[in-house]
Amino acid sequence: MKRTPILLSAALLIALTAGCSLFLATPEISSFTADAAAINAGESVTFTVKGTTVDQIGYSDLVDYSGILTLTSSTAGISEEIAIDSSEAEDFEVTKTVQFSTAGTYTVTATLSTEYDYDTESITITVADPKPWDDADINEPYSISSGSWYTGYTINPTGDVDWFKFAASQSYYVIHWQDSYDYASGSSFTADVKVSVYNTDGDPIVENQDSGYDTSDAAYGAGYGIRVDAGTDYAVDEYIYIKVEGFFSSTSGSYGIYIY
Repeated sequence: MKRTPILLSAALLIALTAGCSLFLATPEISSFTADAAAINAGESVTFTVKGTTVDQIGYSDLVDYSGILTLTSSTAGISEEIAIDSSEAEDFEVTKTVQFSTAGTYTVTATLSTEYDYDTESITITVADPKPWDDADINEPYSISSGSWYTGYTINPTGDVDWFKFAASQSYYVIHWQDSYDYASGSSFTADVKVSVYNTDGDPIVENQDSGYDTSDAAYGAGYGIRVDAGTDYAVDEYIYIKVEGFFSSTSGSYGIYIY
């Protein structure tokens, strides 16, 4: 009589040898988050990883529950390794704060590995080059002059506040800006901003203005503006301070400003 050979898989042989059912420690990253997706160079991001190294389909004393969690980004120079031991294996949560020193767009990858398998997730972080007008303090404003458009400005990240100052020598000025809601000028700016103006003592002239003095002169874009007058709002040869911020807490994007 011809005998047919019986083939047993390696996994089944291990289970039979151990005298119990099969178990594999299968890692899973259930959540990988960052507290900010857009920052300025020199700032930090805190990453949070939640997961488990245990996906139980049986039980065996032969299984190692431990794992290794790594945060990597070759372009950002990030290489962080965190050990997940057996006591943390189920439903662990790990946080790690990383500083980004150079502007760029970076992909940060979390990889959870065990002896048997791995899981991986990625997040993109955008790091902007900090600008001198990003000083969110009336004591450290960025100096501008009247008679020129300044168009390289952004609200980035959300919550960003830009401060400017200019020397007042005329009898009046219009502080004019273009943003995403300045439709009359056909601008391509993407941030909806509000503007506040202060005198040299820091006293408010106008605060949180979304729109205002409207000039019809096409040279200025026929957009929004605030008029300030010498004697009433400021003294000649003093400084006028301008604060620009997003109209909403979620606002980000570009805008332009002009003093005339």
